[in-house]
Order: sequence, then C-alpha cells, then structure tokens
Amino acid sequence: MIEDRLNAAGQRLDSNLNRLRQQRQRWLPQGHHQMMLSLRLQRAIRARWQDNLGRIRALTHRLQQRSPVHWVRQNHSRLEQMRWRLQQAIDQRLAAQRQNNLRLVAGLRPSIVQRQIEQRQQNSQRITARLHAATRQRLLRQQQRLEQAFGVLSALSPQRVLERGYSLVEAESGLLWHAAALQSALAESDRPLPLLLHFGDGVVPIEARSAQSGSTETGATE
Repeated sequence: MIEDRLNAAGQRLDSNLNRLRQQRQRWLPQGHHQMMLSLRLQRAIRARWQDNLGRIRALTHRLQQRSPVHWVRQNHSRLEQMRWRLQQAIDQRLAAQRQNNLRLVAGLRPSIVQRQIEQRQQNSQRITARLHAATRQRLLRQQQRLEQAFGVLSALSPQRVLERGYSLVEAESGLLWHAAALQSALAESDRPLPLLLHFGDGVVPIEARSAQSGSTETGATE
C-alpha cells in the first residue's frame, strides 16, 4: 500500500514536471529569468521528493521490524521450546497426582480401614485401663492420707485428753483454761457461779462460791 502511494506521488511529480516544461516553453520567449526560476523550482521539488521517499522507506523498514508477525517469526523456536517445557511439566504433575490418588485409594480399602479401627480401639482400651488403674491408686493414696490425718486429729482431740484422766472447766462465758480466770469470775459474781466439769465419760454441773479468805468452795448441784 505504501508503494502504491509512492508510485502515485511519482506520477503526480512527473505530471508537474511536464507542466513546468510546457510552461517553460511558453515562457522561454519572455525571458531567461523565468526559465532559471523554473529550473530551480524543478530541482527543489525533485530533492524534496527524494528526501520524503527516503524517510518513507526508513519508516516502512522500521514498521516491518516491529510488526507482530516479524516478532513471532523470530521467537518461534523460543515459543516452541517453552510450549514443550510446559507440556512436560503438566505431564509430570498429572503423573504425580495419579500416583497420589492410587495411594489414597489403596489406603481406603475396607480391610485396611477395619484393621486401623481395631488398632485404635485396642489403644483406647489400654489407655482406659491405665487411666482406671492410676485413678484407683490415687484414690487409695488419698484415702491413706485421710486416715493418717484422722488418726493425728483423733490423737490431738480434747476428748482423748479427757479419756486419759483430765477434765475441762466451763463457765457461762466459755472454757476456763487458767485458775486466775476462775478466781476472777468468782470475784466478779455475787452469787454461786454455775460451772460444768467435762470428764471423759460425761459432764458434771457444779456451783462454785468464793470464800472471803480467798479460797474457793465448790459444791455439786443436785
């Protein structure tokens, strides 16, 4: 298409040159000056046309070099190699996936699944038995500790002390642990002080009176 345009431009240029020649022949009798101008114009037009023709050819060559068709032709071997590598990678991936699927199918056979279930059940039973045994042992140890603690508490109980022959004196305000507390309670009371004597085999109520001499008189209440 570009060559057609160049041919058309050349034809127009030739027609212009012929027209100029005809005009030169008509103007020749009029003077040498007009003829010189015509020649200079003709040379300028031809030089301009040659310059434009060179530029057009250079642009045409550059377009041909950068065209997609030219790029595809140059990189055809590279594209073929890339396509071959891609096909090889796809085939390898499919083969690996096929092998993996076969292994999964083999692992899903009923006999293998049943065997795995039985193994898991046996493991669960063993773990349960061990857990029960450990729980029983722990309960026995806790029970022994409780019995030991109960024995210690029983040995330290005030009731055991009373059973060994001791007694406790209890007033209305509570247990009297010292003689000074009993004397103070008798001194503050203007009537007989009711007391309870705790022994190992029972409780005896009594009334205590304070003598003016400072001694304490006691008498059992009927």
